[in-house]
Amino acid sequence: MKRNIKNIFFTILHPSFWFMNYPYSKEWDEFLLKLSKEEIFWNITTHTVKIKNIQIWISNYPYAAFTSELVLPERFRPSRLTIYELQKKLHKEMLSSHFIDAFKGLYKNEK
Repeated sequence: MKRNIKNIFFTILHPSFWFMNYPYSKEWDEFLLKLSKEEIFWNITTHTVKIKNIQIWISNYPYAAFTSELVLPERFRPSRLTIYELQKKLHKEMLSSHFIDAFKGLYKNEK
């Protein structure tokens, strides 16, 4: 209930989230939230990302981001708040992985 109220206020205060491309799925939303707490994003490309061997569409943020890519026959999206939170997690993980890769490269050059 608390998350639903937060989602409503989030949507009202962020006009870019008012129109979405695909229908909302509570099951998909809960599934992605659970996975995002347990796993990290990997195999990040321009348009897709994998989390626990499940390919997810991340392009066209926020309108179609984090929709099911190959999991379901029809595309569904999580809640607007979940899309926002997953995007923040994705950016954080991308930055940390680039930082680690850059640090490894600097360390290799010192030897």
